[in-house]
Amino acid sequence: MRDVVRWTKKEQLWEEISCQVSDETETHLLQREFQSAIDHIIKKLPPKKRTIYMLSQNEGKSNKEIVWKLKISPKTVKNHLWGY
Repeated sequence: MRDVVRWTKKEQLWEEISCQVSDETETHLLQREFQSAIDHIIKKLPPKKRTIYMLSQNEGKSNKEIVWKLKISPKTVKNHLWGY
């Protein structure tokens, strides 16, 4: 009887672990698909807008830093990032 109880507990534990791994794998795949879609959209941006976006989002540059680096006006940076 003890062996049956142990086996049942092992099966339950294995099912829990399997479900958790499955959920993590699915989440990871969804994150990769989402990132791929974002990368595709970024590649379609006009060159200047893409550069400004990459400096802002990927490199964490402030608008002021982008202005200095690209030698453009603050309004240009704002327009490219926010579409005003």
